[in-house]
Amino acid sequence: MSSLDFTLGRHEVTLREPFITALRRVEQYPVITFTISDQSGNFGAGEAVATPAIVGDSLEEIEKDLTQVITPALRSVTALDQGLMQLAEVGVAPSSRAAADVALRSYFAHKSGATLAASLSVTTNQIRTDVTVPVAEPDALEEIVSQRLSQGFSSLKVKLKSEPLEKNLEVMKVISGLVQGRASLRVDPNQAWDFEYSAAFLQGLATLGIEIEYLEQPVGRHEIDALSQLQKLNLAPIMADESLFTLGDLEKLLKVKACTWVNVKLLKSGGITLALEIAQRASDEGLKVSIGSMMEGAGGVHAAALLAAAIAPELIHDLDAAWWHRDSAIGYRDGWLAL
Repeated sequence: MSSLDFTLGRHEVTLREPFITALRRVEQYPVITFTISDQSGNFGAGEAVATPAIVGDSLEEIEKDLTQVITPALRSVTALDQGLMQLAEVGVAPSSRAAADVALRSYFAHKSGATLAASLSVTTNQIRTDVTVPVAEPDALEEIVSQRLSQGFSSLKVKLKSEPLEKNLEVMKVISGLVQGRASLRVDPNQAWDFEYSAAFLQGLATLGIEIEYLEQPVGRHEIDALSQLQKLNLAPIMADESLFTLGDLEKLLKVKACTWVNVKLLKSGGITLALEIAQRASDEGLKVSIGSMMEGAGGVHAAALLAAAIAPELIHDLDAAWWHRDSAIGYRDGWLAL
């Protein structure tokens, strides 16, 4: 059998409006594409983006991983299981591993005459997602929230940052008043707070009578004891995001009962293979599993959406990244993402 061919590409994604969180402001970003093909016309592609503030990687590191480490390791693979074993043995960034994992799975699915969706036993053609309300001043929220509601989204993820408590509570009060029960609210400060602030925020919401579906990763990645303490307050469900990259991370979260939700992302876990393991273990322990993504390309979001459809098709996931694209290759309608 002839060896496989590997191609590395890069393209730019431009957003319809700035994506602003406590960690960063994004208006445009590059996406790396890793394609595996053969002389018979079979192919599969995976994507990665660099997120230095979250994963700690870089474009240069990802491209080096894919060309100098992963490509030689996969050059002569003849079966998916063999390729996944080879990939598991190399030391690379999780984002690099994710691109290769999705490319491998897509290639061997295509080679067998199937699709990546079929190989994951996906039986639906759409999945529900929330949509992000970025960090914004209170007087800008009416236009932002009204736009999301008019497009049929039934779950809003509100990004907040480190501000005086009264200001963030005012933001929530404004949004809650605009929503009037038409959408659930999720809050994500992206690690910007400490335990005391987070507890005061949740108590403030309770005083205002504002219910949220969950508070996502308000404290630093390694502060899982603080997550556990917030969970014990029983003021709102807690979600772990940046605290969860690996199965080992999940075991630590489970040990201290740090959360009731987890946000699993391909670029954190290292692809579909490892994300499936994490999601299954979390589900077995009674946690709710939301599949999310970074601000990625359409290919990365689509792969994540297939994973969401495979493990929890009934939930509203966190897959709006491609909705933000000025020219999106993925269709969104009434809060549903087309697979």
